[in-house]
Amino acid sequence: MRYWLIVLIFITSFSTQAASSAAMCSLLYSGRLKQQVELPGVSDKWKHCALSCLLARRCGAEDSFLLGIIKELADVVGPGNAEWADLQADLNGVTLWLMGMGKSDQMCKDQCLSIYPNPLLENSCRLPVNPNL
Repeated sequence: MRYWLIVLIFITSFSTQAASSAAMCSLLYSGRLKQQVELPGVSDKWKHCALSCLLARRCGAEDSFLLGIIKELADVVGPGNAEWADLQADLNGVTLWLMGMGKSDQMCKDQCLSIYPNPLLENSCRLPVNPNL
C-alpha cells in the first residue's frame, strides 16, 4: 500500500496542464491497439509489455508508462488485480522501444515474447529430462 501512495504522489505532482494531458495520447490509442495484444494463450505480462511498447512507439515513453501506472491504480480501487509485475512488464515494453528494439509493431510483440514466452507453447512439447540415459 505504501508503494501505491508513492505512485499516487508522483502522478499528482504534475502541473494542472500536464496532468490534464498526461497519458491522453496513449489513452486514445489503447483501445485500438489492445485488440492486437488480446490474443488467446498469451500471458498477461506479455500483453502489458507489448501494449506499452506499441503505445511508446506512437506516444512516447512517459505517456505510455503513465497510462500503465494509471491502469494499475484503477485496479487497486476497482475490480482489477493490481500487480507490481504488471508495471515491470509495462516498463520492459517501454524500455524495448527506448533501446530501439521496438521499431515496428511486430518487433515489439516479438521482443516481448522473448521476455514473456507463450505459456501454452512453453509446456506443450517438453520431453522428460533424464540425466541417466
